[in-house]
Amino acid sequence: MLRNNFTVLNNIYIRFFLLVLFLVVIPGCQHVNNKSTGSVEKKVNSLLGKKLVFPSPVKYFKEGREIDISGEAGWNLFQGKKIITLLNGDCYSCLDLLYKWEIWLESIRVDEPPELIVIVITGDIKYFEKVILPDIPFNLNLLIDIEKNFLSVNGLESFDERFQTFFMDEINTIRLVGNPLIGSQINDLYRDFISSDP
Repeated sequence: MLRNNFTVLNNIYIRFFLLVLFLVVIPGCQHVNNKSTGSVEKKVNSLLGKKLVFPSPVKYFKEGREIDISGEAGWNLFQGKKIITLLNGDCYSCLDLLYKWEIWLESIRVDEPPELIVIVITGDIKYFEKVILPDIPFNLNLLIDIEKNFLSVNGLESFDERFQTFFMDEINTIRLVGNPLIGSQINDLYRDFISSDP
């Protein structure tokens, strides 16, 4: 009897250990660094007014088709206001965010809505193109960062959701930092900037 109780207890400890190991070691699709509010504000202020360096080299996809942009001039390929967001191309479940973007963009009632530009960072471009790309939900601009240097060149942190979405104006300057899909205050700011005159 004592031996059976020990075995059951041992199994519970093993399961608990495996659960903790899974939660701590296995990374999620989005990494959020627990910084203090002051350092977050400092990071945001350091990004406002900055011009992001266009990823290079890139593969550009529109409506699931690759388009050659080798002779184009970076962000100037996209006219008007832009929303730049990063996508972890190794995370299939992150596609849900693209569906949310589709709904959010449809809710914007302006003559010229901003272009959504999704920068994909992946460790396996072939897998992304074969498995994930066919499930991309709608007409968007998709840039695959071939050398995965967009984050480092622009001084951004790896998949910290607070610093992976940007609103850029017509002259490609960052005006807002943050994702309007995850916060009502930033959502209101995005809508104000989008509806304002250039």
